[in-house]
Amino acid sequence: MSDYIKNWRKRVAEVQALGEESSDEGQAGLISSGDSVGEGSNCVGAGENISSSEGEEEAEDYGYVERVLSSSESDGDEDLNINVVIAEPSLSEDIASWAVKHQITRTALTELLSALHKHGHEDIPKDARTLLRTPRNVPSVEKCGGQFSYFGIECGIAQILQDNPSFAENTDCIDLTVNIDGVPLFKSANTQLWPILCKIKKYDPFLVALYCGDAKPNSVDAYLTEFLEEYHELRTNGLTFKDKTYTFTVSAFICDAPARAFLKCVKGHTGYFSCERCIVKGVWEQGRVVFGDEDIYPLRNDGDFRRHRYTDHQKNLSPLITFDFPCVTGFALDYMHMVCLGVVKRMLTFLKSGPKKGCRLSQRHILMVSNNLITLNGEMPSEFARQPRGLDLLDRWKATEFRQFILYTGPIVLRNVLPDTLYKHFLALNIAMSIMLESDDDKRNAYVPYAEKMLHYFVDRCDQLYGSTFVVYNVHGLIHLAEDVKHFNCSLNDISAFPFENHLQFIKHCVRNSKSPISQCAKRIAERQSSMAFKANDYSPIISSSRKNQCIQLFSDDFAFIREVRESDLICDVLKLEVMESFFTQPGDSKLLGVAYISQQHLRTRSRRKCIHRETVKRKVACLSYLDGYVLFPLLHDADREW
Repeated sequence: MSDYIKNWRKRVAEVQALGEESSDEGQAGLISSGDSVGEGSNCVGAGENISSSEGEEEAEDYGYVERVLSSSESDGDEDLNINVVIAEPSLSEDIASWAVKHQITRTALTELLSALHKHGHEDIPKDARTLLRTPRNVPSVEKCGGQFSYFGIECGIAQILQDNPSFAENTDCIDLTVNIDGVPLFKSANTQLWPILCKIKKYDPFLVALYCGDAKPNSVDAYLTEFLEEYHELRTNGLTFKDKTYTFTVSAFICDAPARAFLKCVKGHTGYFSCERCIVKGVWEQGRVVFGDEDIYPLRNDGDFRRHRYTDHQKNLSPLITFDFPCVTGFALDYMHMVCLGVVKRMLTFLKSGPKKGCRLSQRHILMVSNNLITLNGEMPSEFARQPRGLDLLDRWKATEFRQFILYTGPIVLRNVLPDTLYKHFLALNIAMSIMLESDDDKRNAYVPYAEKMLHYFVDRCDQLYGSTFVVYNVHGLIHLAEDVKHFNCSLNDISAFPFENHLQFIKHCVRNSKSPISQCAKRIAERQSSMAFKANDYSPIISSSRKNQCIQLFSDDFAFIREVRESDLICDVLKLEVMESFFTQPGDSKLLGVAYISQQHLRTRSRRKCIHRETVKRKVACLSYLDGYVLFPLLHDADREW
């Protein structure tokens, strides 16, 4: 109780300080939510059953409008350069932003507001629900074996267009990617959420629908009904916003393998005919389905899938077929699940505890790899939410850590530890993934055929190096990964589940207890929508003269080490790629990827001190220690934004 009182007094002191600094205490300003969608509009679909606001009556029904949210609004925000723009907030707005940012409970906030009223701040609301503009009701219906609420595609798009006027003015087409996945809520119960999330280009995902039950939805047709009907309406008539009509498309569904099987009504990833891209039959070996030579099997196509000709693969007709969505080429093979959590994790597991007569490393070599990883701890740029950890914690690694390993740390820590054949095999996957994650369209498209050959080489050699049980669904799927890069004409980053996974964790953290999870999620999202603290988050790379943030790559492909940061210029030691050494030359040259090694001596003698403009900076570079110098890896993705 003493700790609670201490914390309560601390919060009171913080808010009183806000009140003393506020220049506009006389206003009872409540934050407007979602003016762009229409005053008083409620984007929640009408339902027969109404889920009340966590069992208590609200002060006012404000409705619910979903807006773009960032999953980086978490404890990991200190690793990112976030510029929050707030235009002269009132005391009420300051308190609301503070409460949302620190996830203050409604009961604690109400008590704080009461205390402030006693001390003369009578202009602010007395109840937390009024201050945060919490919706009174969130309509939901019993459906698919649980509770279901539909919020709408158009509401989320309208909010993005309202918040980003330059995007709304310069675009004529709204192109969505869709994610559907399940997330368990509690360790002691089977309750799980199945949201439908949509995303527009670089903007954060928004919530379209939410299902909650003790299992996944028992009917994919009923689960997708409202979504597909609105999809058909928008695709046919377009979307009108502020007297401008936009064409509407859904370019891809980005899901993990179980969710893809659920939506497409096909065999799961453990089935004999589970491959979604080619007609290959797996074989049962040592308790799992494995795949052999992949080159002799024809590819699947959308037409035959629509006509239900893959009877060994399809279980039923997917509702997506009715709305003419391409169920083969329209579903991306997400590299987060397939490569990071699939192939890379499986590879490291086999190296650590695989067959003794195969690829398994000795305990001494495993310890060497772990020590090498720990040595790099603290050297990854601030864009990485996690620093390298040892193999003893492999079971606790997150997807971002496996991505970090395959792209950056792996080539260093495995060098001189793995046998040459295994190391070159690992580098083949590193080269292929680096090419397919390249954001430069011309460079990526020029080398995609080479990446495809690297993937075929990697899969072909797996059974010889790791054993016949290694080539499971995820490993076999690597040979089809380059197809998505060519079909969607984009980097794998643009058809990745990483931003959706972050948003799933945000939604999960919205649930504080087991009563009415859907209502809790909708209300927490609406409160954040109203909060000034989250209205304008600008994420930009952190560049400084500190060790881990000083290395950058210029548009000329030269590398620069920042020595001094000025207002518009940077004083740097600039190195040309030609004067640096290739870190590896087999199975390909590392300089093809912009990866190079420079000794400390050559860094001093071959670099030139220059003043460069910030506009010439192309991207950040991971500068990792190796021997008496550094290996430079250009960053291939945006900042990690994890919960």
